Amino acid sequence: MPMNYEEAIKYIKSTNSNGMVLGLERITNLLHYVGNPHKKLKFVHVAGTNGKGSTVSFLSHILESSSLKVGVYSSPALTDFTEIIKVNNKCISKEDVVKLTTLLQVAIKQMEKDELDLPTEFEITTVMSFLYFLSMDCDICLLEVGLGGLLDSTNVIDTCELAILTSISFDHVRVLGNTLTEIAKHKCGIIKDGVDVLTCDQDNEVLDVIEQEVRRKKARLHHSELPVGLKADSISLDGQTFTMNGMGTLKINLAGDYQIYNAALAISAAHILKEKGYNGITTETIRQGLINCKWPCRFECISKKPVIVVDGGHNAKGIDVLVSSIYKHFKDKKIVFIMGVLADKDYMHMLNKVTPLAKEFVCITPPNPRALDAADLSEIISKEYKLKAVPKNSLEEAVEYVLTNTTDKDIIVAFGSLYYVGLIKNIFIDRLKK
Repeated sequence: MPMNYEEAIKYIKSTNSNGMVLGLERITNLLHYVGNPHKKLKFVHVAGTNGKGSTVSFLSHILESSSLKVGVYSSPALTDFTEIIKVNNKCISKEDVVKLTTLLQVAIKQMEKDELDLPTEFEITTVMSFLYFLSMDCDICLLEVGLGGLLDSTNVIDTCELAILTSISFDHVRVLGNTLTEIAKHKCGIIKDGVDVLTCDQDNEVLDVIEQEVRRKKARLHHSELPVGLKADSISLDGQTFTMNGMGTLKINLAGDYQIYNAALAISAAHILKEKGYNGITTETIRQGLINCKWPCRFECISKKPVIVVDGGHNAKGIDVLVSSIYKHFKDKKIVFIMGVLADKDYMHMLNKVTPLAKEFVCITPPNPRALDAADLSEIISKEYKLKAVPKNSLEEAVEYVLTNTTDKDIIVAFGSLYYVGLIKNIFIDRLKK
């Protein structure tokens, strides 16, 4: 009997028992069993610590506006599995998930018969994206690295049109290393022989690694163009405008001043791709793509009364830019924070940054096996920072508590793990409709 969507997702999730293991042998074998679809596709490969998702989203909208069929593989999903695989910013259908899961299940059973190591969940979904992009006849595919770069499943591709390195800082230190140099080496693993490489402003230690790897691979290094004056001409919770040389005034509908730099990186990527023969890219398609871009849960204001912002800042650099944006938009106002993080993140750094801005914390446990328990987080905040911190057993309870105990003059910021911010956003929206 054919499986349905829920059964397909259950099967994919069941492969979590294989663990999160870096390496390319398993995915290489799985690709072989399904005909190596990745060898028939063209890619832009994106690695980094912060800004990957936003940069991919800006670039995908620019390329779509340029009449290209664009595949995007980006994780994690905020609310539903289908979000991780898109073509022209439309999620893969549940029917296609079922069809491709069935195909992959047959291949995985054959791998098991042949006594090969079985693929992980991320490896399976990566192969699914390749199969889907090929079936949709995509002109170009944007791949967001899941973890690191060198041994990440997406790095199974042989080459790419462009490798993009977004801001690199400390994250996943248990896996990638304890120094910026070690982390940067992993991220630079996506640089292939002779490819074009684009990066943004980086720490000197990181830039040294990038330049060394570019020389070693005889690649071509490009540096992102920057907004003129390095500041937005206008900024609001609804978006912002900025200027760039030769392009005049540009508009994006995302808040957070860091998004200007992600947009600039995507613009630079578009210019490089145009030079490589993607002639549909013009100043006007870039301008339109930026306007069309939506990227949820990145300093996203979902309500004005009260002001509610959701943000997926979940590492040191992400929190730094979140705090910067809070200062810019809300100045000296005290914030009611909803916080949920994974236990393997540097949550003490996060707390050191946000507690000076806090009126109160509501703590939740993200729906992930690696989550820090809400009660433990609440106890840390209460004892170490002497602030009120209330643990809640569910996202619904957290939303109800916050809306019941705040006024229209309060500022509410839900931040932390991407595994919960999309869910709580939808709960807030549904609750505010009542």
